[in-house]
Amino acid sequence: MISFNLHIFLIASAASFSRSLNNPTTGSSNAPLPQAVPNQYIATFKPQSSRSGLDSLVNQFFNDVPTSREQGGPIHVYDHLIQGLAFKASANSLDMIRSLPYIAKVEPDYFVQASFESQENAPWGLARVSQTDKLSGTNYTYNYKSNAGQDVNVYVIDTGINIKHKDFEGRAVWGKTIPEGLNDEDENGHGTHCAGTVGGKTYGVAKSAKLIAVRVLNGEGSGTNSDVIAGIEWAVKDSRPGKGKVISMSLGGPLSTTVDDAVNSAVDKGAVVVVAAGNSNLEATLFSPARAEKMTKEPSFSNWGLKIDVFAPGKDILSAWKGSDDATNTISGTSMACPHVAGLAATFISQDIKPKDVKAKIKEVSSKGKISDLLILSPNRLGYNDYKS
Repeated sequence: MISFNLHIFLIASAASFSRSLNNPTTGSSNAPLPQAVPNQYIATFKPQSSRSGLDSLVNQFFNDVPTSREQGGPIHVYDHLIQGLAFKASANSLDMIRSLPYIAKVEPDYFVQASFESQENAPWGLARVSQTDKLSGTNYTYNYKSNAGQDVNVYVIDTGINIKHKDFEGRAVWGKTIPEGLNDEDENGHGTHCAGTVGGKTYGVAKSAKLIAVRVLNGEGSGTNSDVIAGIEWAVKDSRPGKGKVISMSLGGPLSTTVDDAVNSAVDKGAVVVVAAGNSNLEATLFSPARAEKMTKEPSFSNWGLKIDVFAPGKDILSAWKGSDDATNTISGTSMACPHVAGLAATFISQDIKPKDVKAKIKEVSSKGKISDLLILSPNRLGYNDYKS
């Protein structure tokens, strides 16, 4: 799980408050074993000064590795956040590839996954991030400014967004589908749910934000690191006007220094990146992108540790869903905490907080000491929108 220390890379962990912040749910301590995409890798080149130099290296690579060329050429070429490519090759050629003088590193392309659990109804998360006092009863009031998120672009890198859903009021648009063979639609629901929490009219934190779908995961909520990197790169390069750019990623996988590098570079280029800390109840430095140094990260099923920046509601979160223009679902996980924090980031940018100062703002105004039973080294900070009437 990623917690950037510079600019804004926020790692959000889920606070699974039993409506009162006192009884986090106990989660599993077992993380899934890393699973690599068979015969698929990501190579990073040593730095080049120009795109022409990068193109030359890509051509040189496939001349030097003809078996990779025979398997279809590059899956992705990266030219903005990192310089490199994703490719297919036999495992017995890796030593040779790593020895090429222009190669900085090569790593397996791992699968990543959106993780959540279906639960019953309970739209309490918005009330939680707009109040500092303990919630009581069942009357949850969300205090917010009507222009929260206005002129801010939030890129939801996930399974896509049901852009025709009424809760988005036309503010959700399709940006890019990265994997080949997938449609421009959310066939899973996870991305739509996250987008609804970021900026839906009913379920969203920043109710005036523009929401851009960047699909990197399939209908089962699974994808690859190489597609995630390509999705981040597309979002950073996208030039639509606005006060600032927030990237929300409720996904994760095994350690990948290349994914970490891409996220850190996105932050260096001015994006606010918010990443879910993960649900395996393990230390956040074991996973990417949550361990990246410049991002912002986030219930008891959440990962933990110094890399976490802030906690946010993640249990029993009601939001928009796939399938129709009024579909809803209630699910749980740090995937649900992340978009709460992304919505806070969009809110503060719309209030003319500079993107480079958003992470510090979120940590500064957060509610302190409200969460009990935190695991060791996790910060007792709960996301808050700093509402003033």
